[in-house]
Amino acid sequence: MYIGSLLVLGGVVLLFFFCPVQIRVSKNSTEYADHTFQSVDVHELEIAYEKILSITTTAGPAERLPPFLGTVDARQLATGLNLISNPDHRRDTLQYQGNRQTMATAALQAHYSLLDRSRPLAAGATFILLFTGAIIFLLPSVEVFLMVVKQSVAFKTPV
Repeated sequence: MYIGSLLVLGGVVLLFFFCPVQIRVSKNSTEYADHTFQSVDVHELEIAYEKILSITTTAGPAERLPPFLGTVDARQLATGLNLISNPDHRRDTLQYQGNRQTMATAALQAHYSLLDRSRPLAAGATFILLFTGAIIFLLPSVEVFLMVVKQSVAFKTPV
């Protein structure tokens, strides 16, 4: 059990140091976008714009998206990028609810997906440590469960 707790601790430490704050704080991409709009975080829009532009092709984001972006609509992403590309319009996009925010949501969801996949080795190591620690924690419970089942079967067996 001591080794299991050390493995879980190692996984939590890796998670704390290598997982982006946006991923730790938000449950999903929609919650991340809502939080960005509510906090009127212009800097977050600027970072999202730069990250998304770094992965799209020169043909434009509507032409080709990396497959790991999943369900993000390419046309909405292109429109959202146009809305947040101008520093003067970023605050307007954040403050005024409606169509501007809807279009900018696609860009923020794509940014969340990029952040979620930014450190695959750290994510894999964290998963392995947490999973292995949990299995080690469960071993005594499984042993007790098997003993109880064995005794209950032996108790009900007619002689």
